[in-house]
Amino acid sequence: MKIFAGPQRGTALLLALAFAATALAAAPLPAWATQAITSAGPLTSVVATDDLNCAVNHADDQLGEFFGDTACGTLVAVGGTLYGPALIPAGAGAGPRTPYTPVSQSAVAGSGTAADPYRIVTVVDLGTSGLRLTQTDSYVVGEESYRTDVALVNRGRATATGVVYRAGDCFLQNSDRGFGRVDEASGAVACVAEDLDLPGTPGDRVEQWLPLTAGSSYLHAGFSEVWARIGAQEPFDDTCRCNDLIDNGAGLSWNVSLAAGASATYSHLTTFSPLGEVPVTTAKTADEAASEPGAANGYTITVTNTNETSTTLTAIVDTLPEGFSYVVGSTTGVTSADPAVAGRELTWTGPFEVPAGADAVLDFGVTVAVEPGTYFNEAGATSDDAIVSPTGPTAPVEVLGDEPPPPPPSPSPSVPHGGFDGDPATTGRVDFDDPAEVAIAVSRARFDLEAEGATFDSHRGPAYVVLSRDDVFADSLAGAPLSAEGPLLFTKRTELGAPTFAEIERVLPPDAAERRVYLLGGTVAIGQEVEDELEAAGLTVIRLAGTTRVETAVAVADEVHALFGAGSRVALARSTGPATEPTAQWADSVTGGAWAASEKIPILVTPSDALHPAVAEWIDAKSPAQVVMLGGEVALSAAVESAIPNALRIFGRERTETAAAIATMLWELEEDPRFVVINGFREDGWQFGLSAGGLAADAKAPVVMVNNDEVPLATAALMGSCGDPRIDLLLMGGAAVITPEVGAALDLLDGGEC
Repeated sequence: MKIFAGPQRGTALLLALAFAATALAAAPLPAWATQAITSAGPLTSVVATDDLNCAVNHADDQLGEFFGDTACGTLVAVGGTLYGPALIPAGAGAGPRTPYTPVSQSAVAGSGTAADPYRIVTVVDLGTSGLRLTQTDSYVVGEESYRTDVALVNRGRATATGVVYRAGDCFLQNSDRGFGRVDEASGAVACVAEDLDLPGTPGDRVEQWLPLTAGSSYLHAGFSEVWARIGAQEPFDDTCRCNDLIDNGAGLSWNVSLAAGASATYSHLTTFSPLGEVPVTTAKTADEAASEPGAANGYTITVTNTNETSTTLTAIVDTLPEGFSYVVGSTTGVTSADPAVAGRELTWTGPFEVPAGADAVLDFGVTVAVEPGTYFNEAGATSDDAIVSPTGPTAPVEVLGDEPPPPPPSPSPSVPHGGFDGDPATTGRVDFDDPAEVAIAVSRARFDLEAEGATFDSHRGPAYVVLSRDDVFADSLAGAPLSAEGPLLFTKRTELGAPTFAEIERVLPPDAAERRVYLLGGTVAIGQEVEDELEAAGLTVIRLAGTTRVETAVAVADEVHALFGAGSRVALARSTGPATEPTAQWADSVTGGAWAASEKIPILVTPSDALHPAVAEWIDAKSPAQVVMLGGEVALSAAVESAIPNALRIFGRERTETAAAIATMLWELEEDPRFVVINGFREDGWQFGLSAGGLAADAKAPVVMVNNDEVPLATAALMGSCGDPRIDLLLMGGAAVITPEVGAALDLLDGGEC
């Protein structure tokens, strides 16, 4: 029997007999398990401990798939220290080892379908290295594989280099010994059981690690050799003792180099098959490694079936890089039919037969992007009778020409504390073109407790964080009032993003009295994946959502009242606009939302032609003394106004005049006023305005608008002054958002001779 403290081992036969005497058809869930996915199988349990051991049971097996159940896990070597689970059965060779610091672990989420897999999210810290690891283990019922995604974020101040390992000590049921197998094309490595009918030869049973992230290395060897390699903090060396019958282990490793603030994810499938069935793999190559801008190129997708039975593909799919397009009539190989094209996604519908031990090959032509740079492609396939692993980003194509300028640096507290520098002679700018970076910079400017020189009293910590989706404004229209006491940040639908997560951790550190995050909208707006990641990090998530953007605004309004009390007023803006002018949908709610944040009152939204029943019900229940309507009758019709008691309409002939009217009629402007300036005519202008709402409220600075190439008359009228400059401005966005010419025009309006 293996001795957990070291490499000494006894006979596998004695071990098997001892276990078999008491084994049940499915092994019970171990007492140490923190979270476990349980299902009808074939994988009846997939376990992740809170310090990243793994344990798996298969419906056809009586015992666990790894020695001692948990001789499997995630380990990371960085800065000369190896981090990993506190206990690995018979894994003393993976040392010296510093245990992870568990941070959090989610409950099992999902429904077990391909669209919504079961998943566990586990978060650990790597000592004082500054690295945080978030691991997502997911399983689709009916499959013999489960997926692991290991995401590392460097929250330190220096680049971190090292190695990520995913490895295990294979337990092949009737024997703890076996052979190895490697698929050089995919980089997959496996333990293979001995054939009981032909002793000394490989059988069918496999435990396989299949990389989904490029750049991996593999190792198959004696179990103690695998742990010793990890203990030496050396990457695996792409070797396999495939033909040796040994007490074996195997795994994958990736070299890591993360700059401060950077993140990376390493993914793979782990397969357990008594019959030796492993995932079908997908590979992708480009015809040419480099192309002139707009030139022709092509790709080859190869789907490989290494199993002993044929597989039928229901479809082959490809996601083209940004700016690439498919060449009609160019498909050859398993089909000559053109794919269905939906944006950048190409779908060739089968069936396509892939015989045992054979490939299905598909070639097609593309026209490459016109912008220089290196572009990656992703491909995959679907099947009803096999798991098909996708490629991940691969097949790089370099579009030649001058390289595009590097992206702007990560936001830093270069924006003065509070945003405004207090000098009317200078115009401030939150100098990022990416709205997500602008939101982070604003958050750092508002909530930097150690900063000095604020032009108003904002030396405080936030009460919470508000998260909005970064590409769709529907559920965010009413979110500005919440930013009165916390930063508003942006997230992608299914991925939070390392910089945003790092900012949440900065303003709501683990030792904060309360760590609350509001999500604006349902799971269609912000996916369950984001909520799971936040909860796994120990944050309290409150989702404010309704059936439509109108009901979401009502939910936000209720929360605003709960936080700040029921004031005497509420704002009302349009919820939709003409399809020919999409920016009109959000213009009034953004400029009026900053004022609502300053007053800590809700902002509701309704269709232009009639008062929405949910809004009417809310107003009837709350009985505000005044409903401030934002916009003229094109935005909110006379029918809406007639349905509202105590209505006050604030409007201009168009959005810039309405913004100016809000500034002069609702805000109490100081003698030397401040203004936040946004480009109100960009499709993403709502993001710059929404992230500015809380800062504007802090500074008592109305939000006003410019357009792409000039200062509108209504805005210019607010800026005009004689003598010394007296108006302090803060421009939201870099030169691509508000041009230097528009900035210079604003400066000329303030001061000078009249």
